[in-house]
Amino acid sequence: MGIELAKQLINSSIETDLARGLVEEAQAFGVLTSTEDFDEGVAAFIEKRKPKYKGK
Repeated sequence: MGIELAKQLINSSIETDLARGLVEEAQAFGVLTSTEDFDEGVAAFIEKRKPKYKGK
């Protein structure tokens, strides 16, 4: 999901001004930080273990 959003942002940046691009980037960040995988990654980092991502 993260790579897909990054590609979309890169492609849309050609036709978007900086202000709109920053808004879109903030929205994508919000989407990515609300996933189960984000929570798992943070928990694994804190617990000093490898994360077990589910793609969710």
